Amino acid sequence: MRAEEQLSALLETAEEAGASPRAGALIQDASKVRGAEPRKQAMQETLGLQQRVVDGIDSVLRYLQKWSTYQSLVRQVKEAYEAQQGVGEGIRKGPGD
Repeated sequence: MRAEEQLSALLETAEEAGASPRAGALIQDASKVRGAEPRKQAMQETLGLQQRVVDGIDSVLRYLQKWSTYQSLVRQVKEAYEAQQGVGEGIRKGPGD
């Protein structure tokens, strides 16, 4: 996924953040509906909103996992480079210096 696509996905997820309080309010409202069948229908209507919130969180988690992997790789390359620099310095100084 390109950087622009990742940013777009994150922005969409940020917009979904407002869905969580709305889902909570809908569930609370649905719990007050009288009658088992109308209450069940009202609760079902909240599922889509709840799933959007979960999907958004999953999307951010996947992005953060990729970023963590990238950061780990960068750190390992830096450590290898610094170790190689130390070896090169040792060779330049020669034995016994």
